[in-house]
Amino acid sequence: MSRLRPGPGVAVVEEGDVVYAAPVPDGPIAVLDGGAAAIWVAARAGERESIAERVTELTGAPLSAVRDEVERIVEDLLRRGLLVAVEDDPSA
Repeated sequence: MSRLRPGPGVAVVEEGDVVYAAPVPDGPIAVLDGGAAAIWVAARAGERESIAERVTELTGAPLSAVRDEVERIVEDLLRRGLLVAVEDDPSA
């Protein structure tokens, strides 16, 4: 199982329902709001495999309606280096 966290050198500001994330010092700044902000919050709150389920808890949207979009946004955040995967330590 893996978890997601901000990538090295990524600064994050969560203000209300908006998340600002950027590699510092050069950027660019990603502004995540609405569903994308909910995905960011859910991605940082537990195992990667259950992000879509946490998004449904945050938004009330049905799992079937969000699963593909959640995966697309998570993959984009990983590709941009805003999030990175870390493996859980089974001995911890």
